[in-house]
Amino acid sequence: MDHTSLQDIQGTSYLFHHIFLPPKLPQEDDYCVGHEFLLTDVVIDALCQFKSYFSSDEAEVIGVALTMITRLRQVYGHNGEVDEGQFNNALKELKEEGELYFTIHGTVALVNKNLGGFLPIYVHEQNAAILISNKGTRTHIECFELSPVNEAVMSTMGRL
Repeated sequence: MDHTSLQDIQGTSYLFHHIFLPPKLPQEDDYCVGHEFLLTDVVIDALCQFKSYFSSDEAEVIGVALTMITRLRQVYGHNGEVDEGQFNNALKELKEEGELYFTIHGTVALVNKNLGGFLPIYVHEQNAAILISNKGTRTHIECFELSPVNEAVMSTMGRL
């Protein structure tokens, strides 16, 4: 088996574990920058295809998610670090594009075309995400823990 085939098998296994969540997951950290890029690219491709099945209003909402995930992919360098130049470009786009901003209210997506977009940043070392959004003239920065330990989830009443 050549090196490329082994990488393909490992990449496919990574996608399987992170998309379908089988009952028995790897018991160690399987983080790999190349596999993260592969996963992100698969999500971007899936959103592009998914978007084509909807009318303009629904497609616009899916477009917001597509743009957000595309930005997530673009701000990272080859080694998984945030590229300062790409990050600055993405921040400028938040102000300039005036993309759709939506909130889910019940089963209805409310859309406001005067608001900016979203820029997610994944911080693997801290098990966290930063979500930067532009709402008119304001920029909001929110931080989240991505995978809290079971004890914290089970013992917390209300929002974690």
